[in-house]
Formats: sequence, structure tokens, C-alpha cells
Amino acid sequence: MFNQQSKLLLSQVVMQLTTFVGIYYYWGTFAILDFLIIIASMFFFAIVLIETFVHRYCAHRVFELNKKVETFLLYCSTLTLQPPALVWVPNHITHHRYPDKEGDSHPGSDGWKTWFWWNTYKNNMISGHTVKRLLKNKHYRIQYENFFKLYYLFVIPCLLISPFYTLCMILIPATFCFHITSFINVLCHIPGWGYRNFDTNDNSVNINIFPMSCATLHNNHHANPSAMNNAVKWYEIDVAYYVIKLLRK
Repeated sequence: MFNQQSKLLLSQVVMQLTTFVGIYYYWGTFAILDFLIIIASMFFFAIVLIETFVHRYCAHRVFELNKKVETFLLYCSTLTLQPPALVWVPNHITHHRYPDKEGDSHPGSDGWKTWFWWNTYKNNMISGHTVKRLLKNKHYRIQYENFFKLYYLFVIPCLLISPFYTLCMILIPATFCFHITSFINVLCHIPGWGYRNFDTNDNSVNINIFPMSCATLHNNHHANPSAMNNAVKWYEIDVAYYVIKLLRK
């Protein structure tokens, strides 16, 4: 009845509605410690799981990881409700192959459609080399084949045990992840929204917003996708670079 993309979008709608209802319900009860937990969880979801692991490691293989750490981060990335790695990676490789051109998997020019993942996978062209490399590890297949089971088998018990801390540590960070990813896919590909250090064959721009500058230094990334450090100017800071130095084997 529903394909995986439809299930993912439906799950995102349910998750984000639950997040906003939860914030409204608990508004006024958040303590300073709770805000620190939310910030730490957002950092883990957006910078460690998506930017460092799924993007830099899985898609671009910028560094090498210990296998146990790789497996841990892979299954944790399910909680972001971003597509499984075997979908996310080919989609991203397609974007680099056809940036801001016909065939781009998520063109910034599509605005709200790209922001809300509307038909963003219609142009997805599987990168055989990348997927073949990931398929050698059985855990990527397990995550792909059981993505929604893994997500709900973890999140539902967490909601039953502690709705408040599930909100703080999973739902709010996942919602943030969705919108920061969309921010990059859309606004970092609209000329005039940022600056360019490199004359790339696309519309990518840098929007230097710390600490998310590790992902929003997008023109730098398109100029050199395999770079471990996306910062090239003294005023640019790539937080993910320091996470990579901590994680790499």
C-alpha cells in the first residue's frame, strides 16, 4: 500500500506533530538541565550521526571507523528518521553528480518540495560502487530491511517509559535534523543566501552558522567532497572535523 518513501514521510509527519504537541504540553516545565540534554542530543543526531557518520563516512568515506563504532552509529542513525544509509547515500551521490541540474535528487530550486522531501527520490541514481561497499556489511542490509521495525521497537517503549525524555532526547533532535538537512539542501543552493570561496559548477553557497557550519559550509564541501575539514578560512569552523578526529581509527 505504501512504499518506503511514503512510510518515511508519514512517520516524519507523526513524529513532528508529536514533537510540537509535546513541546506545547511540557512548556514551562523544562529545566536548565533539560535544555542541556536537548542541545547535546541535537548535537549527537545532527553532527555526529548525520553529518559525520552518514554523510562524511558512509557517502564520502572521508575516514575509517572501528567496526563496532560503525555498527553502533548505524543503528543509532535510525532514530533520526532520515532514510536508511542504503537510500541516503545513493541519493546524496546523485546530488553531487548532478548538482542544480536535471537529475539532481534534491534541487534547491524546488524550494518547499525539496524541504519537505516531496519527490526528492524520483531522480535517485544508485551509485553501484558506494552501495556495493556498504552491502559488504550485513548491518546496512538489516537496517534497510527492518528500518521501521527498528525505529518503532525502540521509540514506542521509550515513550511508554518516559514521554518527556523521549521528547528531549529523540523527538526534538530528530525534528531539528529534518529541518537543518532541508535548510542545507535548499538555502545552501540559492545564490545570494551566502558566500562562495570556490567557483563550482553549481549554486552552492556557504552559510557560516556555528556550530552547524560543519554542514552549511556547503560551497567548500562541493568544491572538495572528500575533505576531512570543510573549513578553509580563518573564520570558518568545521565541528565535524574534530568529531572525526575523535572517532576515526
